[in-house]
Amino acid sequence: MLPQKPNIIYFDKGGKEHTELVLQKVKEYIEKIGDDAVLAVSSTTGFTAYETLNIFSDCNTEVIICSQDMNKEYSMPTKVREELTSKCQIVEIPLKYLTKKIGIEGVTVLRNFSQGIKVCIELLLYLMELTIVQPGKTVVIVGGTLKGADTAISAKVISDKKYKVLHIITYPES
Repeated sequence: MLPQKPNIIYFDKGGKEHTELVLQKVKEYIEKIGDDAVLAVSSTTGFTAYETLNIFSDCNTEVIICSQDMNKEYSMPTKVREELTSKCQIVEIPLKYLTKKIGIEGVTVLRNFSQGIKVCIELLLYLMELTIVQPGKTVVIVGGTLKGADTAISAKVISDKKYKVLHIITYPES
């Protein structure tokens, strides 16, 4: 049985300014479905990771921060990575991982929904491949752009290669 359908929060356009609201809505969603969900959050520079740890500081939710070094401007500084590592698990997503997995056409299809949807699916597939998230687990994934979070979805891991998207929790319309 699926968790109760959340009220989807739509944003006129994506952006960093939505990060706190996205994380608050994700927290409410996880509280409704139970604390055994895993939270996977994309954070390139550390901004979204810090926001997540602040909002989830009073929860037992397992938090996994997924990082990807893009370039000098968009990478997580060593000091930030070390501090975050003491508080949660950090997983480095390889560059072009999703393109290698599903091809440029598949990536383009996901980006046509939103950059955040593409990021969420990329994180989910990589965490499944590494068996960090196990079959039977519900994973709530937060993604967006290089500057902040604007997208959140939940998915149920069915097997090591199969998943089912349960809900879109937040979504930018453009």
